Amino acid sequence: MEIPSKDTPARTLIDRGYGGDEVNVAAVMDCMHLLRVSKRLLGHFYQVFQSHGISPGKYSVLCELLEADAQLAPSTIAENIGVRRPTVTGLIDGLCKQGLVSRTTGREDRRKVAIELTPQGEDFVLKLLPDLYSKMAELIEGLKLNKRGREQLRSILHNLEGQLV
Repeated sequence: MEIPSKDTPARTLIDRGYGGDEVNVAAVMDCMHLLRVSKRLLGHFYQVFQSHGISPGKYSVLCELLEADAQLAPSTIAENIGVRRPTVTGLIDGLCKQGLVSRTTGREDRRKVAIELTPQGEDFVLKLLPDLYSKMAELIEGLKLNKRGREQLRSILHNLEGQLV
């Protein structure tokens, strides 16, 4: 899947002065490049999910349940994967229809809902992960970074992530 990357402003808009007088053009261009790469990166991994017939959101729910190795409340899943409760409800509905998770309600308090990975769901994730990890490793190995280069990449990504908190 190709994710559109033309939703970031072009250099010509900056050159026309639309960014203000004090804009750091080099920083803006670097950020726009990073946005384009991140969109292509998502598209790259989307192909793996698509080949397994699942969306990235559903994959996140399945991995959260696999990692927890326990039942989780939908609100906990939503918080842990960074989506809103209505979004996770839709993902869970789809996963239930596919037989990959089950939903149970509390006996005493029917408002309490627990989501659990089914054996079919666990098998599904365990078959998907090698393909995904292979794609991830292939991508980073293609950069041909030595140990120092890999450390620099990690440091830059860590610093960038820290600014997004």
